[in-house]
Amino acid sequence: MGILRRTIATFHTEFNELPTLRKLKQVLTDRIGFNGCIDTLRIILKESGYEWSKIDDNRKALVEKHDIQMLRFQYLRQLKKYRDEGRYIVYTDESYVHTTHLQNMCWKPVKGVSAVQKKLSKCTWVIIVHAGGCEGFVPNARLVYKANSTSGDYHDNMNLDNYKKWLTTQLLPNLPVKAVIVVDNASYHNALLEKAPNSNSNKQAMQTWLTEKNIQFDEKMKKI
Repeated sequence: MGILRRTIATFHTEFNELPTLRKLKQVLTDRIGFNGCIDTLRIILKESGYEWSKIDDNRKALVEKHDIQMLRFQYLRQLKKYRDEGRYIVYTDESYVHTTHLQNMCWKPVKGVSAVQKKLSKCTWVIIVHAGGCEGFVPNARLVYKANSTSGDYHDNMNLDNYKKWLTTQLLPNLPVKAVIVVDNASYHNALLEKAPNSNSNKQAMQTWLTEKNIQFDEKMKKI
């Protein structure tokens, strides 16, 4: 994502032209091996907060939405505040290694010694969870385990329960007082202990929730 944003931000100064989907796709293919189609790139841009805006001569330029910009400004200001206070800032993330993550060709040490061969196993992932900051990785915070998902998506193996267990047993006990933890927007990072009813909830669930929260309402009211 960082490469995508930097490429868009410097496209005009680097290539002296406005980015188009086709041109942007070519640059990303050359730099990071992006192998998606133009429609896929369009979806990624939209989900990343970009939109097309008209400029001079009725042309369109790829710009970041203002609300996304404001969220970044707020994040950077808050981060600077914590740094000025001397607080320890730690960044966390989850990733994976697949058993087929090997090069098709490699160097052999000597003649007669077998080269590293690409494994043919499927759907075998190793999940890696860790945290670190300016002083390196947090001691005893590394979590590595074999995924057991059969859905074809390693994200299914890192859910709220797994994340809470790692957070409370491995990360928090090894952080200094008043440390700041930076996380991304994964769904299990933003889970609510108690979800409020929404438009898909039935009327009885809405009434029960309102009653528990001591919010007055007329029982004759419709869901809307």
